[in-house]
Amino acid sequence: LLSGADKDACYLLRARAYIHQENLASAKRDVGAILRGDPDHTKAKALHRKLKKFQKALDEGSRLLSSREWAAAADKFVSAKEAFDPPVLAAALRSGLCQSYIKLKKAPDAVLWCERAQKAEPDDLSAIFQLSEAKVLNGEEHAGLQLLKAAQRRFRHPELHQKVQNLERKIKNASKVNHYKVLGVSRTASSREIKKA
Repeated sequence: LLSGADKDACYLLRARAYIHQENLASAKRDVGAILRGDPDHTKAKALHRKLKKFQKALDEGSRLLSSREWAAAADKFVSAKEAFDPPVLAAALRSGLCQSYIKLKKAPDAVLWCERAQKAEPDDLSAIFQLSEAKVLNGEEHAGLQLLKAAQRRFRHPELHQKVQNLERKIKNASKVNHYKVLGVSRTASSREIKKA
């Protein structure tokens, strides 16, 4: 831009770079600069439409998440993911899919998106809690526990201690054999019923 090169091409290139940095406001500004000079600029119009579609899908997904409409929220976030190729994995998108898939009990998808969210924000405790929850949902209780214990060494937070204790209790209880359940009788069963079973 400073060298006097083709301004539209430079704005377009910088707008795309901003999009992949998740700086949508600056991307919109650069696309707007092109469209002010040439309202019919084909590539700028197309990028402007994609930006609007992406932002609208993210906003709708977040609204649906707040309304506890998990499946509809996941659909909106997937729609946002497909707006660009390669996808722009914005913070709201990663976190939204992580939360939606946890609520929908889609364990492998939850782990994938919660890992992406936590990797991008390693100091965000809510991202750590969600990843641990996704791991537990996926049958990886010990991995979830290790994640919380590692966080406990880095952060002083009362909720962390509580979550570690709860998960340790859950793992311990899961390892115990409930003989009544195995035999298919109630805890109040007589010795005769137990022998028969």
